[in-house]
Amino acid sequence: MESIPLRLPDGVAGWADAIVEVGEPTDSGGMRTQAGLVVSEDGAVLTVFRLPPRPDGIQVTLGGRPVPATVEAFEPLTGATLLRVEATGLTVAPLNAWNVGSPSERALAIWPEHATGHLVVEGMLATRDELSPEDMFALLVDSEARSPAMGAVIVAVNGEPIGLAGSASLWGGTGFFPRGPLLFVRVLAGVELEAGLRLLGGERPEVARVPGAVAYHGQSWVKFVDNPQTREAVSGPVTEESSGLRPAATLDGLGGRPPYMGGRESGTVLELRYFEPQELRGRDDRVLGTGRYIAFWWARGEGKPDVVLCGSDEHHVGAAFETSGLDRFEALMDGLPTRRSIVDPVEPSLLGAYRG
Repeated sequence: MESIPLRLPDGVAGWADAIVEVGEPTDSGGMRTQAGLVVSEDGAVLTVFRLPPRPDGIQVTLGGRPVPATVEAFEPLTGATLLRVEATGLTVAPLNAWNVGSPSERALAIWPEHATGHLVVEGMLATRDELSPEDMFALLVDSEARSPAMGAVIVAVNGEPIGLAGSASLWGGTGFFPRGPLLFVRVLAGVELEAGLRLLGGERPEVARVPGAVAYHGQSWVKFVDNPQTREAVSGPVTEESSGLRPAATLDGLGGRPPYMGGRESGTVLELRYFEPQELRGRDDRVLGTGRYIAFWWARGEGKPDVVLCGSDEHHVGAAFETSGLDRFEALMDGLPTRRSIVDPVEPSLLGAYRG
C-alpha cells in the first residue's frame, strides 16, 4: 500500500517557512539533505546530525536558494546542532519544549521534499521509556509511511514543535524491527527541542572530549554499541590512551583508507569521530598527531603491535603510533548497552491511526 501523506496542521501554517532544508556535503562530493528549524530572527537554525558535522560546506535553503551556514555548536551525545546563516526576514518557529505525558503520543514528522521544496507530512508515534537516553525519544513509523532518511521536524498534532528527528543510528535503541509476518516498524531517533535550545542559550558541551560516534568491530563481526551512554563512557579512557604513545608505526594505506577498514586483516577496532580535532601525544607529552577520527586497533596478530590511528576521517588516515594494552577496551565495551528494540511496549495497531 502506498503511503498517504497527511495534511499540514493548521497550527503550523503561520511558521511553515521556518522548516528548511539543510544540506551536508558527502564524501562523494554530493549533498545529503535533511530538515532544520529556524529558531531566531538573526539566523539560528537547529538540526540533528548523525555524525559530527564538517566545519565547511553546510548550507541551508531559504526561499529556494541555498546559502552557506556555519556550525556554531554541536552536542555530541544527541547530535543536536546549532547552525547560523546570514539572512533577514526569516520566519521563526515558536519555541516550545516537550514533556511527554503518556507512553505513546501522536506526532507528525515534517520535512522539505528535496526535489520540489514542498513540505511532506507523515504520522507516527513518539514514545519515551526507560531505554530512551536523556533528551531523546523514539519515533515509531509505519513501514508503509515515507519516513525521512535523515531528519525531520517533529510536531504535536496541534502543530506545536516538539523535537527534531535524526537518524536511526543516533542511538542503539533504534532500527528496523518485525512486528509480525507482514508488518515492520521503522524506529527513528528523536531529539527533544530543549536540547537544541540549550545550545541556542549559550550552553556548550565538552565537545573536545566526547566523541560524536563510536564503532566497535572485528574482522567478521560488528557490535552495535553507539549511543549517548557509550560515547560518554569511552571519553575518559580514550583520552588516557591517547597519551604516552610510542613512535610512528609503519602501516600500509596511511594517507588514505587503511586495509583493516575492508575487513582484510585480523584484530579488533574501536573507531571514534569527534567534532573537534583530538591530540595524540608521546611519552614526552609532545603532540604526535591530531585528527577528528581516532581508531584503536589491537589483537592484530602475532608480532604486530597495538596501534592508534588518527586522521581527518576514516577515508583519510594520516598517522599511526604504537601502544599496548588496548584489549582493556573489550571489558569496557562488553559492559555497555547494545542495540535493543523498544517497539514491544507499544501497541502496533496504534500506528494504523495515521493511515489515510
